[in-house]
Amino acid sequence: MSEVFGPGAIRPLGPGFRVLHLSAGHDTGGQGYRLAVASRRHAEWDARAVRSSPNYINYPSDLIWDKRTIGAVYAAADLIHVHNLTSPLVHLDRDHRKPIVIHHHGTRFRTHWRDILPEQRRYGFVPLVSTIDLLLCDEYAEWLPSPFNLAELAALRRKEFRSGGTFRIAHAPTNREVKGTAVFLRAIERLARRHRIEVDVIEHAPWDECLRRKAAADLFYDQCDLGYGNNAIECWAMGIPVIAGASDPAILARMRAIIGPDLPFIETDEAAMEATLDAAITDAELRREYARRGRSYVTRFHDEPRVVDRLRGIYARALESRTPHRIVPRGSRGMGTRSLLVRVQIRPGMWVKLTPEQARAYQPPPPPEPDPEPAPEPVPAPVADVVKPPRRRRAKAVEGEVKPPRTRRRKVAAA
Repeated sequence: MSEVFGPGAIRPLGPGFRVLHLSAGHDTGGQGYRLAVASRRHAEWDARAVRSSPNYINYPSDLIWDKRTIGAVYAAADLIHVHNLTSPLVHLDRDHRKPIVIHHHGTRFRTHWRDILPEQRRYGFVPLVSTIDLLLCDEYAEWLPSPFNLAELAALRRKEFRSGGTFRIAHAPTNREVKGTAVFLRAIERLARRHRIEVDVIEHAPWDECLRRKAAADLFYDQCDLGYGNNAIECWAMGIPVIAGASDPAILARMRAIIGPDLPFIETDEAAMEATLDAAITDAELRREYARRGRSYVTRFHDEPRVVDRLRGIYARALESRTPHRIVPRGSRGMGTRSLLVRVQIRPGMWVKLTPEQARAYQPPPPPEPDPEPAPEPVPAPVADVVKPPRRRRAKAVEGEVKPPRTRRRKVAAA
């Protein structure tokens, strides 16, 4: 992307078309990088990915954010594929009016979607979500499965897995509370009394190490709250059966509507965790069936060429919905929610920022009641004057009077 195009010079989708995957922060799940690589392998357009900071997972990277060159890289792109944060667009887009795809990932959109959607619709961003559960937050969004190189993951499995010996169960939480790690470990502790098993809890490890350790497992537990994530997809590509689940029936219903009635994971919840693990440990046929389902699922939805086919239609729609508005300043927290905040005075000299909904519902506290007048201080009773007796003076010596000499007691040392 060395050539810089001026405002309005957007090429048609095809050879020479340039897409920039923009991550302000770390590249969540490595998705910007993987989408750019998949596009370069299987699409007619060019794609690059830039992030502003890494994290401990250390996903592979393409371009590193450089304040001196990011403006030229942005201007050279024909379409911007933004991941999570839109705040850099204020300074980068300016008068370019680029067609923009906004790709939502996980907690940020799940928490702030009410604030994000008005901005997204005003500027004509084409919305994507990376997991099926996020479709419940935006009825107009499209699910874009994460692309994976299935052949590379299958080769890693062949290299790392050794059958026989102790049965190994892997689990890779980034957030123990969300992933239900405590419930899983309690169930494993009880099962270890009956089965010869070991558990590999993979935490704070870089991505390549995490892949190697997962590849050596007989079974993988993902989570039982929101469905499944990249960990499960990587395991399915390696032929590993996965235990997962969702606490909201609406999520499972949406999954079955998209994927089909036979979900690729062994379904569980917190109450059934021990029984589900026990069945998966003892029943080899069950594990083979769900390994087959998982491999079939990732081939249908997550193989790189299939994801690129979806991107063609998405980018074509983005070119048609190019925003007529200049993007106005907004904050980086909550996907640009600052432009949607209003200042509310809660007491003299003190203001807070609230969303419009919060501001409308805000009830100012009643004015403080005036302090009661202080009671008059009691007047102390008069105290009678105390007459001191006159000071007794020593009598003066009479002239000619001889005073006896003073005697001092001396200490006599013991002999």
